[in-house]
Amino acid sequence: MVLISSCILILLYILILFLFSNFKIT
Repeated sequence: MVLISSCILILLYILILFLFSNFKIT
C-alpha cells in the first residue's frame, strides 16, 4: 500500500512539473 501511495505521489509530482513548465513556456 505504501508503494502505491509513493507511485501516486510521484505521478502527481511529474504532472505538476509538466504543467508548471508548460505554463512557464507559454
